[in-house]
Amino acid sequence: MSVKHTSRILWISLVLGLCFDLLFWKKPEGISFFLFILLVTAAGFVLASFEGVKPGKLSWLLAGFSMVFSAMTFIRREPFTNFINVLVSLACLALLALTFSNGMWIKYSLADIVVGFFRLSGAALGGGSSLLASSRKADITPEGEEPAPPLHRRISIWAIFRGLLLAFPIVFFLALLLVSADPVFSKELEKILDIERFMEYAVRLALVAIIAYLLSGVYQYSLEKSGRDDLIGKEKPWFQPFLGFTESAIVLAGVNLLFTFFVIIQFKYFFGGQANIQVDGFTYAEYARKGFGELVWVAILSLMLFLGLSTVTRRDSALKQRWFSGMSLVLVCLVGVILVSSFMRLNLLESAYGFTRLRAYSHVFMIWLGVLLAAVLMLEIKQYRRGFAMAAFFTLIGFGLTLNVMNVDGFIASANAARAEKTLDLDYQYLQELSTDSVPPTLEAFRSTKEPQVKHLLGAALACRASILEAQLEKWQWQGYHVSFNDALYALRDARPELTDYRVKKIEGQEDAWRTFTVQTPIGEKECFKSYYPMD
Repeated sequence: MSVKHTSRILWISLVLGLCFDLLFWKKPEGISFFLFILLVTAAGFVLASFEGVKPGKLSWLLAGFSMVFSAMTFIRREPFTNFINVLVSLACLALLALTFSNGMWIKYSLADIVVGFFRLSGAALGGGSSLLASSRKADITPEGEEPAPPLHRRISIWAIFRGLLLAFPIVFFLALLLVSADPVFSKELEKILDIERFMEYAVRLALVAIIAYLLSGVYQYSLEKSGRDDLIGKEKPWFQPFLGFTESAIVLAGVNLLFTFFVIIQFKYFFGGQANIQVDGFTYAEYARKGFGELVWVAILSLMLFLGLSTVTRRDSALKQRWFSGMSLVLVCLVGVILVSSFMRLNLLESAYGFTRLRAYSHVFMIWLGVLLAAVLMLEIKQYRRGFAMAAFFTLIGFGLTLNVMNVDGFIASANAARAEKTLDLDYQYLQELSTDSVPPTLEAFRSTKEPQVKHLLGAALACRASILEAQLEKWQWQGYHVSFNDALYALRDARPELTDYRVKKIEGQEDAWRTFTVQTPIGEKECFKSYYPMD
């Protein structure tokens, strides 16, 4: 079908472009992303209603995922969590635009997603121009009407808009040349226009036009072509396997033998818990803490190897299929043991040195990687290999939801405070590098700890954070509203009577952010920030 009201799409896209400018231009991060995703999604459903296009049932699920993850961007402030939130939100919107009217995204393979992405990108880059051309034709000769005489034809708003878009860069470029050529003209022009502000508005106007143009193309594709039900490889495989079963079996057998030997070593030394054993100069504790990152990479590469062999291997008999599935089952089980080994090594590393963001991410990632491995194995047994894309998609959603629910920075603050109760070793300055998500758990630990040393270090961290948040509040804008920031700010204000022993002062003459504040505590003066940041 073709779009009936092109001008409506163009106007709504233009309004959304202006909303983008209002929400994001020189604005702090906060509720802006959620509001923009909400407006873009709602506008799509409204346009579909006007055009008589009904969304597929599963399209509502994608819209829901997009809303949930975009909303989490103003609830959580931890950077990687919000990166995942933005990634999932945009991925859901892209799938929604591709399959709006039929909801067939659940059946998409990896090839469908890649090809669909290029189709949608092409529509975004070229759809806006076709809509502008369509609106021009509609303005010149409305459907069912005779062409108006040239002298009496009314002037179209879109014709004016197109003319302005064409004229602006030409006039702007010529003005720059004239300003460079004649200083008197330059001064006179500066009296009329604030050049710096004019440049800013020019960039903003261009950005609004680009956003509107891209959105109009996406909306056009979603309304006209999202009913496509042709799936790549559904009727006929798009890729013919070329590798013989014998070659693949040898590769799988070799990898399985290597992993079996490694697992035997793990049970003999690592899982056995022999705390005093010496392994090439390492104590058991040193040996156990080493190499968890490499083991995670082994698991990832094993998954890629399995997927690659599954795609390129010919299995022209039921017996060969059973052998391949059996060796794949062994591979996945061995990789599962390797993941358990990596998980336990990470636990020992955290017990010795505490939690960091990278270690917290790794914990969650290993669990969901194991889930994905199990899902891929089930798909291989059922011979539904095109389901890998959706297995990976839902794994990403599960990974993102887990990060949001666990509150990474809050978890780190709580875990490190609990560890400090036993070791009296707390890196209080690292707490300043965490987001405001960590403030409520830190305050809870401050109130509950019975160790004076730990309490004073937590108090120093909270006092430093309170000063920083109050300073940031001076530049507050409504687009930067954030639940995490507000919760932290009000929690620290309520805790002021408990933090009277911790006085923050600013060091005069220091411009480096990490040297700006110090805090006086019952155990001496402490710096609020480190002079360096750890790599992990």
